[in-house]
Amino acid sequence: MSPVTHFLAGWVIANAGRFNRRERTVITIAAVVPDIDGLGIIPELLTRHSQHPLLWFSQFHHSLHTLLFAVIIGVLSFFLSGRKWMPAAFAFFAFHVHLFEDFVGGARTRWIRLADSLFISVQWAVDLHVERAVEA
Repeated sequence: MSPVTHFLAGWVIANAGRFNRRERTVITIAAVVPDIDGLGIIPELLTRHSQHPLLWFSQFHHSLHTLLFAVIIGVLSFFLSGRKWMPAAFAFFAFHVHLFEDFVGGARTRWIRLADSLFISVQWAVDLHVERAVEA
């Protein structure tokens, strides 16, 4: 999914409670921060034709989409929001909404591929049945 979608979802989550500007910012950033590993594309593109290209994006993209990183973001959110639990909990939730959005966004293409393969299988079975009926 697009980081813009994650940002807007984080913004909506941040405005669901009574938070000050700093707390809303922390929650909104927590919804986007798992995609920070996407910045690895810059050094990868700059070094792709060198003898030792940096494959940071290819090898590490989505490596921050983990429970460990979610806990780290939750703890950082706790301290950045002035040692308050509620904004940290919302930030932890926003992080997981990001993961859910990525799952749903990727699942759509998986479902389309599955539907295509099922259609091809059904079409093959129908063609085979028609072919046998014509032979009989």
